Amino acid sequence: MRRISLVGAAIIAALLTIGVAAVAAKTPVKGKKVTTKVTCTLALTAEVPAGDTVVTPGDPQGTQFGFVHCGKLFGSGVQTDPFAQTSGGDVVGSYRQYFGAGSVHGQYDLAVTQQSAPTTTTFTAASYAGTVSVTGGSGAYAGVTGKGTLACSTADSIHTSCTEHLKLKLPAA
Repeated sequence: MRRISLVGAAIIAALLTIGVAAVAAKTPVKGKKVTTKVTCTLALTAEVPAGDTVVTPGDPQGTQFGFVHCGKLFGSGVQTDPFAQTSGGDVVGSYRQYFGAGSVHGQYDLAVTQQSAPTTTTFTAASYAGTVSVTGGSGAYAGVTGKGTLACSTADSIHTSCTEHLKLKLPAA
């Protein structure tokens, strides 16, 4: 009788251990980050520089402002990003995206992949590809980090459309 009790107790202990381990595996550990992928689309316009009355297409530095949409994770918001062209021709800058529950910020680096020369009737059209990093956030997105790719195009050097493919690490809830 005693052997049966010990065997039964061992089986119950094993089942409890497996059950607790399964629950622990599904419960986020405090301090751990959850990795997720998100795609964002952007529609940006070059801002008129302070003291000017017009935007000069092809300026080597400036600021863009516009709309951003990042699916269900962040939703829709606005973005502002100062940029500058490096001596090597890359366009680099920082950005901040504002959403209803918080903001996300980081840097980007784009290289020209295709460009047309301006004519007397058209501005410079160009395509860019590069990298984007997310270095932090605020509100519901405090502690977010990540990186990804960024592809942009412009038909007139003033209006730009971009797509970001990001792999983000979000703090566990």
